[in-house]
Amino acid sequence: MRRLFVFILTLLLITQFSCNKKEDKQNSKKMPLRYIEISRQGGPIDTIYSRLDSISFKDSIYSLSYTEIDYEGDTNRQVYELPISNSYKTFLHLKDTSEYRLQYKGLRYIKYDRQYTVYKYLLDDPNAVDEEMNYYFVPEYGIVLIRSRAWGGYGRLVSNSEQNDFDKIFYLTEKIVGGFHEFYMPENN
Repeated sequence: MRRLFVFILTLLLITQFSCNKKEDKQNSKKMPLRYIEISRQGGPIDTIYSRLDSISFKDSIYSLSYTEIDYEGDTNRQVYELPISNSYKTFLHLKDTSEYRLQYKGLRYIKYDRQYTVYKYLLDDPNAVDEEMNYYFVPEYGIVLIRSRAWGGYGRLVSNSEQNDFDKIFYLTEKIVGGFHEFYMPENN
């Protein structure tokens, strides 16, 4: 009887372990983008999985739709409008014309295997304190870096579903953080 109990318990543990691994693999396949979040106040580095569902460009505005998965397995959808200029004509095409939108703040070019354009945006709620965020967008990869202007913490894209892009993504995010001080730091928008 005892051997039967040990055998059943072992079988249950093996089944449970294999199901968890299978579920993790399925979630990472569904969510090919992997971001890490780093807090400047200490604490662990968090990993966030997401998927860029769509990206389009029209009237000088990139429209991006992301799905993110949280720790409980729930999904959250986020849509961004990213204008590539502050012109009045571009502003007329924005769906979100509130003050609480991503405002274009400039661009830089980074040369690696070819030239990449990095756009910088500011998210600022005029009715709140310490919530300002900078977003850095590369059309080939989506949003590659998000930085809290007040607290210094940031999230950065680490990998996507293309293994050949790992070095490029790493180089781009490192160049933004360390190579363009005036572009990255918050006091310069």
